[in-house]
Amino acid sequence: MRQSGVMIPKEALQREGEARGDLSIMDTRENGLNRVVKLAQLHRGGEGPGAVETLYEPHLLWMNEDRFVLTGFERKNQDGQLVDYAQSWLCKIGAD
Repeated sequence: MRQSGVMIPKEALQREGEARGDLSIMDTRENGLNRVVKLAQLHRGGEGPGAVETLYEPHLLWMNEDRFVLTGFERKNQDGQLVDYAQSWLCKIGAD
């Protein structure tokens, strides 16, 4: 729902393509943060190795019968520096 930390307008979100895959949430040791963190990872099947999106410290914002929103932050390498961006993921359950 954001691009490099900047909120995407609702109209543009509806035009955006969906990233489909399997969502997993786990606790793991993150050496860059020097602590245990919770990660949500979207594994996009069939798109080859590295087709994984990661959301750090995900929190459930809201949920209804077929959708939920996770909030957290994403890390991107920008000019050799790791940059953290606030991010929200709108997830659809069982979407075909």
